[in-house]
Amino acid sequence: MKIPRAVLFTLTALPLVALADDVLTGPRSITLVGCMLEAGQCYVSVSGEPTGGTFGCSSTSIRWNADNTASGKRWLALLYGAYLAGKKVNFAIDGCFPDWPTFPTFRWANVQD
Repeated sequence: MKIPRAVLFTLTALPLVALADDVLTGPRSITLVGCMLEAGQCYVSVSGEPTGGTFGCSSTSIRWNADNTASGKRWLALLYGAYLAGKKVNFAIDGCFPDWPTFPTFRWANVQD
């Protein structure tokens, strides 16, 4: 079975389009990790210049909701581990945190040496 070129292009380009609006921070050291008990929000403060400015929420504090999803709790564990190990993290900022729009939030991140 031969796949038409238009279908093949759509299937390969779609993931790139989905991530096109993300802004990568580049490798950053985590300088602070915290959570707000009442709101269920967690945050990390990162080294370097503020991020999120293209979305209108420039800060070195990156926030996410750790209570509403299992993935939020996994991110807290992963980022706290990176903090303890002194590893750098590259965040894909995808907008402002809805509950507190003066701070950026992220779609994905990766821990680096």
